[in-house]
Amino acid sequence: EIALNKLTVFGPEVDDTTKQAKSWTQQAFNSLHWKTSGNVIRNNFLLKQGQRITAAEMADAERVLRELPFLRDARIELVPRLDSDTVDIVIVTQDVFPYNFEIEPRDIDAGVLDLNHRNLFGLGYELDYRMQISNNREQVFNWFTKFRIPNIRRTFTVGEFTYGNTFRERGWRALVQRDFLTPDIMLGGGAEASRVEKMYERFVPEDTLINEFYALSVNHDLWLAKAFRVGSDLSSRTRLVLAMRYDKSKFLERPFEVEPNENRFFHSYERVIASIGLSQRRFYRDRLVFAYGRTEDIPVGYLFEISGGLENREFYNRRYFAAKGSMAKFYRNVGYFFGGLGYESFYLGDNTREQGRVDADFRFISNLLQIENWRFRQFITVSYTQGINRFQDEFITINNRDGVRGLNNPFFRGEHRLNLNLETVAFTPLDIIGFRVAVYGFTDIGYINRGDANIWAGTGYTGLGAGLRIRNDNLTFRAFEIRFAYFPNVPMGVKSTSTDFAGSPNVRFNDFNITRPGPRIFR
Repeated sequence: EIALNKLTVFGPEVDDTTKQAKSWTQQAFNSLHWKTSGNVIRNNFLLKQGQRITAAEMADAERVLRELPFLRDARIELVPRLDSDTVDIVIVTQDVFPYNFEIEPRDIDAGVLDLNHRNLFGLGYELDYRMQISNNREQVFNWFTKFRIPNIRRTFTVGEFTYGNTFRERGWRALVQRDFLTPDIMLGGGAEASRVEKMYERFVPEDTLINEFYALSVNHDLWLAKAFRVGSDLSSRTRLVLAMRYDKSKFLERPFEVEPNENRFFHSYERVIASIGLSQRRFYRDRLVFAYGRTEDIPVGYLFEISGGLENREFYNRRYFAAKGSMAKFYRNVGYFFGGLGYESFYLGDNTREQGRVDADFRFISNLLQIENWRFRQFITVSYTQGINRFQDEFITINNRDGVRGLNNPFFRGEHRLNLNLETVAFTPLDIIGFRVAVYGFTDIGYINRGDANIWAGTGYTGLGAGLRIRNDNLTFRAFEIRFAYFPNVPMGVKSTSTDFAGSPNVRFNDFNITRPGPRIFR
């Protein structure tokens, strides 16, 4: 039998279900919460009555439940039956409080309001509404909404629809997609359609001004992938995956006249791309990495993939080739290491490369070090991107989350980037009605270059800083961040300090899941 134990949001934990809500505030919020429907939990549970189970299958079933955006944590408990090879299962789950609002001031008369519900009526549906007021823009009121279904009819297919009217993007997008969540899923794929009017930016030759303009496009995307188990062992987690993709983009309105060698970013196209990949994914569990107490599933394994195809553009055709590989491993006495390399490019008839890129990434996360009631982690990230004959309106930056935190200058952009990010985090013992506090210090170094020369020929900028992150894992809020940064070598006219009060970005681990093949967005 499969039984459910659905805990209240505040008070108990999956590792200690006897805990109680500490305050009347927590009790009041518990009474406002509509618990996740039992049918929703069962539909997202991989195991079935009557099947023989292994430890790996149990771990996958727990992980899939924890990945649901409306659950804080999940555990599977086995209850043996006397004198039998049969066990009963108890699924212990704890919801997050699904209501979320965030206010992000941008100026005295400008800002962003984000309203979100992660679990409508306990059915797991997600509704997001975002409104932005920008009095320095011609369009003062901007809004965006998204509706998401995480699992359609127990197929583990995600459905999503978005519609927005902002000064940066206007239009709609619809998506259905099934990923390889577990080794037992052998068929994946997705379909996407959109009609979007999007804002782009372009430098004037003197680099003293940025022009903004809009283009309207209609896009269709369809991909399908089939996985094959590698090895005769049924418990093998290695998969060979074949994938095929067809996508098409047609510009209905363009800001400029297009020619074979002019404004190529705005050419309409259609393409077919196929890939073959080898993937192995395992997970180990930890805490206090990116979250503040909930169980985190950290992927280790490897991924190697080669893809190629043809693209029929508005004025000419070209070929596509890409290769990438990544690997991660956890060393019990040291920590987590990740490394990845990637190359992709289009090729013209004379083998000239176009819209190419080279990427290299490295990440290290130390083990948790405990000193009395404080816990410490060290994070090191190195990333390198080199663009190859990118189009005129394509660029990357080292601003803020793309390199140096707090730095924000529209002219720090190019086609060649190197980032080094060092961060030391101290998880304090402070627990204020469920809100945990972490203190951190960081050093960010970013190099950016607009040409094809050596990256060291570009300009480097450094950011030094510290801050606080405050988070309650029972809530859907991002961590609230108070951060101060100092930039010792910025040019005149650029602020040398930055103070931010905003939500901390949600950081994810590099995964080894094979998805739709094709070029990555250059950013």
